[in-house]
Amino acid sequence: MLLDAVAAFRAERADAGDLMIFRFGHVTHADPQLAQRLAHEGIEADVNLDSNISTGAYSLQMMSDSRGLQFELERYLSFRGNNFALNDFPALLIPRPDDDTGVGRVLGNAALKYLLQAGVRVLLGGDGAGVEHAELPRQYALAASLIRDWRRTDPWFSQTAPDLKEDVFMENARRHLREMAGE
Repeated sequence: MLLDAVAAFRAERADAGDLMIFRFGHVTHADPQLAQRLAHEGIEADVNLDSNISTGAYSLQMMSDSRGLQFELERYLSFRGNNFALNDFPALLIPRPDDDTGVGRVLGNAALKYLLQAGVRVLLGGDGAGVEHAELPRQYALAASLIRDWRRTDPWFSQTAPDLKEDVFMENARRHLREMAGE
């Protein structure tokens, strides 16, 4: 519905793209078709990797290795003293954000892949660093690990986004800030 509303607004206002930046927050469930529509409409996407794990928006069932992770979590939780670690569930699942394989094991099915392949400008968010432990440096490290993992494991990703650099998120943020500072 939001995409249709933006498209209708743009159809009515040819100068809409000059007047405002459209950005959708928490783009967690985009498939390739939705990502293509976002790109076509020039809509930015805000992606919050750790936050989506913490809130359950990106559930265990969606994770690349959901069965293996479920087994590990059950074993881990069988020791009552480990329950406190669940306060930082993303770090429990991904202790090292620079571990491409470990990150891919958890976030390999994230919609971020389709957004990047479609050419959507993606901005990373932390969304509640104090509660969800989603600090921005970690989000950038996770996203860079995903790009490396997808390049290694997904030929389609490598073909559709051959020039994508790991620093794309920093450049997107800089570009967004420049545009926001304009008139």
